[in-house]
Amino acid sequence: MIVNKQFRFEMAHRVADAYTKECRGLHGHSYMVEIAIGDKNGMHGDMVIDFKLLKDIVHPVIDSMDHAIMVWDKDEFLVKIAHTLNDKIVVVPFNPTAENMAKWIYETIAPMFGNFVLKSITVHETVTAYAKYCDYDYNFDKINDRLFIEKTREQTIGDILGQYNEL
Repeated sequence: MIVNKQFRFEMAHRVADAYTKECRGLHGHSYMVEIAIGDKNGMHGDMVIDFKLLKDIVHPVIDSMDHAIMVWDKDEFLVKIAHTLNDKIVVVPFNPTAENMAKWIYETIAPMFGNFVLKSITVHETVTAYAKYCDYDYNFDKINDRLFIEKTREQTIGDILGQYNEL
């Protein structure tokens, strides 16, 4: 069984190198984040998770974004001026698209759930537009990260051995 809970907040951002001029400029949305949870060990007390517990776990992350400006750390111009526009700034290591926000929220809160399975995070930028990051995306990304590290290590060892053989 999977249960969902929705959280709402207001936040501004800009998407560097966006297709449209409107998205490249600083603008805001009334976001809605939907969190889907499953239980690893079967339901407790006829519930997958107590909604109050879910809210208590997620609230600090949602609250950090409410009425904030989310700024990509590589957006040098906005990083410089953001504090003149708002006291609440969230600096992130990614271009703040709905897709990247969904992944970031997932990766931030997943470790907090213990015996529960975080199934997905859906970030609604508007009523009709959203991005969803799921547990299978998370597992796929972890596997790709591990393969990249192993491939890089193989190249490094291969480079060292190649240099050694040339001597």
